[in-house]
Amino acid sequence: MRVSTNILGLAALSNLRQVTSQMQLCLTRLSTGLRINTGADDPAGLIAAMHLDTEIVNLQAEMSGAARTGCMLATADAGAGEIGQSLAELRGLLTASANSGAMTDDEIAANQVQIDALVAGIEQTADSTTFAGQKLLEGKLGFDLAPDALGDADTGHLDSLVTSGANDLSSGNIETAAAIVDLAITQVAQARGTLGAEQRDNYESAVETMQTTLANLSDSRAMIMDTDYASELANMNRLAVLGHVALALTALAGAAPRQALSLLYG
Repeated sequence: MRVSTNILGLAALSNLRQVTSQMQLCLTRLSTGLRINTGADDPAGLIAAMHLDTEIVNLQAEMSGAARTGCMLATADAGAGEIGQSLAELRGLLTASANSGAMTDDEIAANQVQIDALVAGIEQTADSTTFAGQKLLEGKLGFDLAPDALGDADTGHLDSLVTSGANDLSSGNIETAAAIVDLAITQVAQARGTLGAEQRDNYESAVETMQTTLANLSDSRAMIMDTDYASELANMNRLAVLGHVALALTALAGAAPRQALSLLYG
């Protein structure tokens, strides 16, 4: 039995320090919710998690941009829908005015006032449908729904239906005016179809794909970085038992030299 160097005591103390260090690591993971709190915990895992963080941030930025695109398309479609509704009302007024024999001059004049108001409303809607300062219905998205653009050069444009225009009610060109409105309705319908296809096939599909990718990336990062509480609690209980054992063994190892000294004194 050695007295000057307590081999058993040193071994027991070393085991106690290891258990204490592991217990501290376990408590840190439980308190922070992270399995990796410093580079020393898992260098390779930390590098992988940092790469995943970069991918997640970039993907979130792309999703934010896609969301803005979706809002822009929805805004444009809402504006185009208002214009389509105004055109339908305008077509009804032309149909009513075509039966001039059953209408007085005052009634026709009243219809012209309504036509002027509807065309002005279409102009205002086309001009005010904006997103981030850009006018969406006047060429930004590949179509122009302003009254001076609706229609065509051969048939005429919508702004020719207002008072003193080439196709106002007093001109007698109601059939031409009706043809212009029908063409404008078709143009608005085509514009809304383009917007709908863009929103469904590009925006919604892209966002769905990005959301799935984001979920997968986040899950991968969580598996690397996040604490598995069931595993850590089980490990903490195991370390607590080992700690008690190591502490008891340290005490017993410290008693051995005293027992040796007691032999010297009989």
